[in-house]
Amino acid sequence: MNRIIRSLLALLLLCTAASARRHTAFEPVLFDGPEPPPQSLEAPAEETDVPSTEAQEAVPADRHPGGIAPSVPEAEQSVAERTGAIHYAPAMEADAPEAAPDAGRRFRFELGIRSMGAWLTDDRQGEPFHGSFVGSIYKIKAKQNWVPIHPFAQLSFALPGGLWLGAGATYSHLDVETLDDGGGDGDIESDLVLGYVLLEYPVARLRPYAEAGCGRAFNTFDADASWSAGGRREFVLEDSTAWMAGGGIGVAVTDRFTVDAHVRYVHFDVDGTYEFRGDSRPDTDFTFTPSYVAAGVGVSYAL
Repeated sequence: MNRIIRSLLALLLLCTAASARRHTAFEPVLFDGPEPPPQSLEAPAEETDVPSTEAQEAVPADRHPGGIAPSVPEAEQSVAERTGAIHYAPAMEADAPEAAPDAGRRFRFELGIRSMGAWLTDDRQGEPFHGSFVGSIYKIKAKQNWVPIHPFAQLSFALPGGLWLGAGATYSHLDVETLDDGGGDGDIESDLVLGYVLLEYPVARLRPYAEAGCGRAFNTFDADASWSAGGRREFVLEDSTAWMAGGGIGVAVTDRFTVDAHVRYVHFDVDGTYEFRGDSRPDTDFTFTPSYVAAGVGVSYAL
């Protein structure tokens, strides 16, 4: 029994000694001197042939956009950048806005003509013989004539800020039927001569404008032969003052030719007398209201 115990103790001592020798072989070696620097795991950078600072030529500032050289480390600059051989493409310039055809002019004189239709704004009054214009006539209607019979002339001057200020004159003819339920007595014919002031603001080839003025309406009555009874009945009309306001937009096709769309309001009344000839009935005074809105297109030429 004692022999077995001694054998087990001897085996235990042998195992302890072997374990001690194995740990001792992997213990780090301690140095009394300073600790060595740690080694980087990254691959060493390749050596480049970088010239010294004295051999490098600074890139001129005028070779960079804006005249300011970028702050790039010299080691990261390419050979072209270091030697100044790099060329930068010039910045693209924005397209200049289209100049107006009247650029450089101080004044402009134009002659033009328009084709316009007219629509009355106050074409009814009362009922036949009750609050009517006169007698049985209680309706009036503008006759449309699209023949270009509306000439105009205007002179404009350039102002600071791109505005144009001018004055002009125009002629218009208006033909108005007088109506009752059975027909009419004839037509009111008005020849209007209007003067106006003009304000225009050109934008490239577009010319929006506004105008206002006044003038004179020269009125006559073209009686229906069946109504006038051989001249025994007649409407005698007076001339009247007319006021107008309008505007539109023109498009300069060339430096001298312009086409435009135009709208205009003209206000005037026509006073008259219903005269009876050959009988004892008294004359009757009346007033027609042929105020109208006109619209159309035209063309003008600048001299």
